[in-house]
Amino acid sequence: TLLRGAIDAADAGQLPLDKAQRYNTRSAIAGYSRDWGVTASAGYRGSRQAATNLGGASISTPGASVFSTLEAFWRPQATNNQHGTLEAYARIANTLYDEGGTFESLLFTDPCTGQATPDNRERAERLSRSRSIAGWPSTVGSFGVRYAFGQTGLSVGLERRQFLGSATRRGGIYADSAAIRCQIQIESERPLQANLLARYRLNDSAGGWMTYATYGFYNGTGVRTDVTQWWTISGYAQAGLSWDDNRAHFTVDALDANGAPSQRVSESNGRLRRQQAFAAAELRAGRNYRFGADQTRWLLTPYLVLGADWQDQRSRVRGIDYPGIGPQSFNLSDTQRSWSLGAGPGVGVRYWFREDHYNAARSYLDLSVSYRFAIGGGDTQRAKGLFATATLYY
Repeated sequence: TLLRGAIDAADAGQLPLDKAQRYNTRSAIAGYSRDWGVTASAGYRGSRQAATNLGGASISTPGASVFSTLEAFWRPQATNNQHGTLEAYARIANTLYDEGGTFESLLFTDPCTGQATPDNRERAERLSRSRSIAGWPSTVGSFGVRYAFGQTGLSVGLERRQFLGSATRRGGIYADSAAIRCQIQIESERPLQANLLARYRLNDSAGGWMTYATYGFYNGTGVRTDVTQWWTISGYAQAGLSWDDNRAHFTVDALDANGAPSQRVSESNGRLRRQQAFAAAELRAGRNYRFGADQTRWLLTPYLVLGADWQDQRSRVRGIDYPGIGPQSFNLSDTQRSWSLGAGPGVGVRYWFREDHYNAARSYLDLSVSYRFAIGGGDTQRAKGLFATATLYY
């Protein structure tokens, strides 16, 4: 109400406001009066899932994949003030496209002896392609709250995650320990003389939790009306933890000569626990160019970007029953720790809209494309190549 009064006073000639001051006042009105919003975004090979500045989780995308999010949030007016902003949100996220990956096995490694022998098959037979999962089967839903502390740039969040898609509740089981794999190999060769395929299936109600903290600074990322070009710099650092511990139904099948399941050898119930600690950071510096008519808020931003991420992933099963061995508990092969660092040039285009006499533009459509070169890290595939993000913030 006070800020709207300032605009009225300026209209009446009682308060001197230049063009930039008037726009900043209208921008503050738009921020304080907002009580809900919707964000739709898609990211191609992003090191983290596309999301608003306040949220998001670290997601690895080593291949050519497109991720999407659709989020709606609500801000209680009583908590949206100079001290901070509280948001409750609901979000669904999935993979729109995943080309999978191609692997070539040049050696066979015996888990009991550690001895490697060459794979002498033809190269076409050695090549295998990982299965790609996209669409609704890859969907995860989230419900959470987050709080941004005033003008500090710091925010924290907690969310409950539900595994909605069937592919998020099913998968293969591969022991991380060579000793466990050796024991399984020895026991399976005695009565079955076949390789074994172990899989898990979670209940339809399976889910987990995620908590995170983000620090961000954004200088020159908004619209300026006093000039047509200006420097901009922005960045964020985010760290968090996601975890789930769900009941699981385990199956073990014997494989035929073609590698297809041919005989069910055991079924059991147990638990699957997964945990991922993650951190991500990004720094962008560039120059904004505003063009079009006075009320047309088009921004073109060439920039340089530096991005890094780190993750520590741990998975463990308890209670899986192998024939001749009995119930087992062990870490899975996706237990790993890795980081990546990349940098490169990029360009962004943003269109601001939905403004009126009292409110500055309250929504935008943004497209950002960059090409990054790997600088370091054990998993450089996450840091290099073409990156693109499209976002509609309403």
